[in-house]
Amino acid sequence: MTPKYGPPFQPPKGGDGSSDPDSGKDFWGDVPNLAVPAPWGTTGPPSFNDDPSSPAGAGESPPGGIPLTTAVSVNLSSLRFAMNSMLSDVKLLVSDYESLKSLVAAQKDTVFGQNAIVTKVGSSLGNATGQASGGGGSNSGNPQDHTYGSQIQPYAQEFAASINPAQEKTLEAIANSLELVGQFIAGVDRAGQTYSHADRLARFPEPRIWRLSDSGTPITPRTPTVPGNQV
Repeated sequence: MTPKYGPPFQPPKGGDGSSDPDSGKDFWGDVPNLAVPAPWGTTGPPSFNDDPSSPAGAGESPPGGIPLTTAVSVNLSSLRFAMNSMLSDVKLLVSDYESLKSLVAAQKDTVFGQNAIVTKVGSSLGNATGQASGGGGSNSGNPQDHTYGSQIQPYAQEFAASINPAQEKTLEAIANSLELVGQFIAGVDRAGQTYSHADRLARFPEPRIWRLSDSGTPITPRTPTVPGNQV
């Protein structure tokens, strides 16, 4: 049967003219659940005053050939503000993602008309003439409704077999993107903790006392003794 308002649905074809390779597949198991873990989702990101956790490979000798750099200036207050702004946006996006995922899960098997039905209302079996004349008629039967599957079902099911896998793969891609954003935010926090940790460990070198010879020429300095620092 040809639909009244257009041609039958044609599933998308592959690049070589073949049918959709994902048609009928179920990728729902690949759609992850997302949540902002504690303390990020509750009290906020860890403090910059906390020491960073030891990464994999900690304790190994640093690689050689690290170039010298100029002095680094870090505004931890601005860094924290930017990180909190990103975290607030990610919380909203995660909530929206979970709502969308729940909606897809609840409606993907019916929303396209896969199980559409048609109900035909039956007419009264009573004596219409008698009713019209006031006699009431025989009323020997009640209206009967006939329900049967809609003619769009096969087309809707064919469409759903193609679009549902695409929806599920799209949800997975969204989740992966949000996870990468979360990893970036965690990296920013770690950078702040690492800088603060290095700053707390920074020490001024012990003062070195220079002596002059009788002729006024500097003599190799030496580290002062304790106590007294006497020359």
